[in-house]
Amino acid sequence: MSVANTVDQRPAVTPEQKGQVERDRLRMMMLIRRFEERTYQEYTKPGQKIGGFCHLYSGQEAVAVGIAAQQPPAQPTPPPRQQSEVAIVIGSGDPSLPPEEHHPCHDTSVILGDANLVACAGSGSASEGNGVNVFTIDPADGASKENPVWLYHKTTGGSSLGHSAAFTWDGEVLVIGHEPGGGSGARCQETSPIVERTFFYIDAETGASLGQFAIPRTQTSVENCTTHNYNIVPTDKRYVMVSGNYQSGVSVIDFTDPANATEIAYADPAPLVDPNPPVGIELGGDWSTYWYNGHIYESDITRGLIIWKLSDNAVAGAKKLDHLNPQTTEFTFPFKGTAFGASK
Repeated sequence: MSVANTVDQRPAVTPEQKGQVERDRLRMMMLIRRFEERTYQEYTKPGQKIGGFCHLYSGQEAVAVGIAAQQPPAQPTPPPRQQSEVAIVIGSGDPSLPPEEHHPCHDTSVILGDANLVACAGSGSASEGNGVNVFTIDPADGASKENPVWLYHKTTGGSSLGHSAAFTWDGEVLVIGHEPGGGSGARCQETSPIVERTFFYIDAETGASLGQFAIPRTQTSVENCTTHNYNIVPTDKRYVMVSGNYQSGVSVIDFTDPANATEIAYADPAPLVDPNPPVGIELGGDWSTYWYNGHIYESDITRGLIIWKLSDNAVAGAKKLDHLNPQTTEFTFPFKGTAFGASK
């Protein structure tokens, strides 16, 4: 979002008005916090019949209020498929669609450069399954960062809510991951549905399916596991992703041919021991794993930060960057290798 440009469009305010604006924003953050607290109370009430898991937003209220504050005056509502906390502030979804057809977001990925796309991984609606919504912010499409245009919704996997999304550096392929069980369940067992540990590769422009890849290493019944947070290695010769998958650990996947992706490296830690049986699962493992300038940075829930060095031809010659935001790809570059079985 072009915050500076949006703010510049707003009229100047007096110190008194500024104080009132700040109080209003604080009041809205408190409202969101009360909403989350009440949601948790209802979810944990004895005998409640709400299925699934409850993924709260507490502690991040300022994000929703900040997003709402930067909406230009001419756009009082956000694009369709916004998350519920933003909905509390300024409404949710396309006014022409009923609320049951909206798709709340979980994590969002942005790619700028020649692609100018936004992918919002999230839950399904009354008529569509869990997956991803994709928007364009390209002026050539009549869109912008302030006024994105919705392109399509893609249902992936039939599993629980879409959790994460990432674009290849040429903007051609979009990688979608899910988080069944909210990350606290043992969802990578040999007896678990294979889609619960699967990544999905789709055409970023059209949403057409290109392939999928399931983490090949199953886990025990006491290891919380699912796909989680990842990014794409900045190389123009291969499509390579680095992912953190809770107690399944680190997975490095070459998906240059998305229909025939392969795991080229992994680091799978030993199961954690629950000190309070019979609960069974001790929450832990790899929350997120990202590639940056030749190293893999793993954020482990119990072990802390772990840094890995990967030596493999698939990542040889990867670009060095002076900074990196895994969820905002700030530029694109053309792919020069061989993908989809043919040179591009």
